Amino acid sequence: MKDILLLIALSITHLTQAQINLTIDYNCKDSTSGFSTIEVIDNRDGQKLLGYIHKGLGNNSKQIVFEGSIADSLAIFFKGKNESIRNQKTLVFILNELFMNENTRDIPENGKLKLSLRLFLEEDVGKYSEILAVDSIFTVKGFDVTKKLFRSVSEEFCAIAKDAAESKLNEDKPTFTRDELNDLDSLEISRIPIFSNQVPNSGIFKDYAHFAQNNPDINARIMIEKSKKGKVTAYRYYGTRKKGVQLEPTGLYAISDGINLYKATSAGFFEIKNVNQRLYYDRPGSFTDANSGAMWGAYFGLAGSIVASSISASGNKNYLFRFKINHRRGNSIPIGLAE
Repeated sequence: MKDILLLIALSITHLTQAQINLTIDYNCKDSTSGFSTIEVIDNRDGQKLLGYIHKGLGNNSKQIVFEGSIADSLAIFFKGKNESIRNQKTLVFILNELFMNENTRDIPENGKLKLSLRLFLEEDVGKYSEILAVDSIFTVKGFDVTKKLFRSVSEEFCAIAKDAAESKLNEDKPTFTRDELNDLDSLEISRIPIFSNQVPNSGIFKDYAHFAQNNPDINARIMIEKSKKGKVTAYRYYGTRKKGVQLEPTGLYAISDGINLYKATSAGFFEIKNVNQRLYYDRPGSFTDANSGAMWGAYFGLAGSIVASSISASGNKNYLFRFKINHRRGNSIPIGLAE
């Protein structure tokens, strides 16, 4: 259901919205060092769309696109300009997300670049180790922020390429084969206890690190009550007391009653489902606070903006949104409407 919704929305968006092309400037201040061979893995959904900007007197929305392969083009930043000092080992560049958006309601305007990538360097023949990971939102401000936003892509990649060239292999980091890098998410998830269909330990998880290891910060007896409408109320029981103390989600990451997991959010607790070693939860929401696909895109990237675009005509109606838990950092990513 959600996949069909996203594809339809994406198709409609591409057909109906004006587009603007991203340009890349490879003139970095320090561009002599680098790598001789770069291999690219592009894991992004909807690889054509790079974001939204607002142009003209009517502040009309335009899609940001790129002619050709953006991942292959960005890989050029890591190529050494001086053959004599190139690192002769192979660098694998994995691009997980690149998404841009403007907020023109603020003065000055601000633009956001959401970037998620990983770099792996060949350690021994056929073995690769991670030397750098970026998972950040970069912000630029100005009265006409579009040029700054576009320029930020080149500036950030100049800085990342410089850091990569100066990075050293860490012998304590795990190594992967080239084939494993093609499906790295699944491989990493298989090594995380909470994703591997283990029975969750009863208690309170205050952060993602403890949650991932199925190791509650506080081992406790938790009881869950659900209303007819599905609202979850959680209680913690102390010792032999018959009456529990109601738990509030503030300051918590998740809880478990020893049977199911529940994600703590500002809107309450929501049951987490494990589907093929991916963790999801559904929570209600309204479109009121994010009334454009572009605004959702600023914080959640492509999936968020497509979901928003697909329901914008429905006004303030409440929907049930589906979120996926990012296995690397534990943040929640909206992926569509729940069935």
